[in-house]
Amino acid sequence: MKCIQLDRWQLAAGTILSLPVVFACAQADAAPPDVLDLVTDEVETQSTFVDYTILGHLYRLEDAVAGAFQHTAAITLNFHDTNHDIDASTPYNASDPDWPDPNTQVGLTWYQNFSSNHHNTTDYPWFVVYAQHTVANPSTECRGGDIGYGIAFTHTLTNTPNYVWPNAEDRFSFVFLTDVQVYEQAYCVPPDHTPSSDEQVENIVIHALAHEYGHQRAGLTHYPYDFNPPRSTTIYHQGSVPSGRHDVMEYNDQEASEHGDPVFDATWNERVGDPPSTCRAILLNARSIH
Repeated sequence: MKCIQLDRWQLAAGTILSLPVVFACAQADAAPPDVLDLVTDEVETQSTFVDYTILGHLYRLEDAVAGAFQHTAAITLNFHDTNHDIDASTPYNASDPDWPDPNTQVGLTWYQNFSSNHHNTTDYPWFVVYAQHTVANPSTECRGGDIGYGIAFTHTLTNTPNYVWPNAEDRFSFVFLTDVQVYEQAYCVPPDHTPSSDEQVENIVIHALAHEYGHQRAGLTHYPYDFNPPRSTTIYHQGSVPSGRHDVMEYNDQEASEHGDPVFDATWNERVGDPPSTCRAILLNARSIH
């Protein structure tokens, strides 16, 4: 089985600029949320032309992710493609033309500067970029076991669970879409691995985007622990999901590849203002942030 690493890319504790990566929470067979006015998120998306071509085949992506947030917390997502030919030709390092490693201070600063120069914060408070290969991932092999490969990351504040940046310029997520396709259908192939179908690739990207947007929109933590600093996060995920499913903020590669409807943990008794004990409670409390 391939291991897709949907973890939070962050710098050390205390670093002002810090980062996460991929998954989310909603319960498909539960009662619908309380009757709430829909909150609309205007989400700006950009991509390289190569990734835009891949996106053209991911017909379910945006509706599936928007559906998870609307079902869970009455947050609807309007995606706006403002640029599908972003210039990725200027390397952050003259010796390496690929996208940098967000685990490093140099790489993280590069991504923040990129976002500052591209994100239209006036019209779109939320920002997602579909990027190509990052140097953090091997370019010629499939890494298995517990290592996997990094699908995406989101800018988060280290040591502060459930924190949403108050300024839109600090909000951004990157999904390394080209790496997902190449790893799933080229590097990770027999005899050691089974290549993913097109449907499975789309399911993986759906979970990745939902996971990352959960980080960006409400500061959702991973389940059952965060990585930097290492800590248990079960206190924030005390709800449940449908039988046989996994919270999108947990990484489970079978969940990601087999299901196209991400789910968040919930009790379905949450109210706005409740303690942050489930994904749904946290999302409900974040509805007022724009």
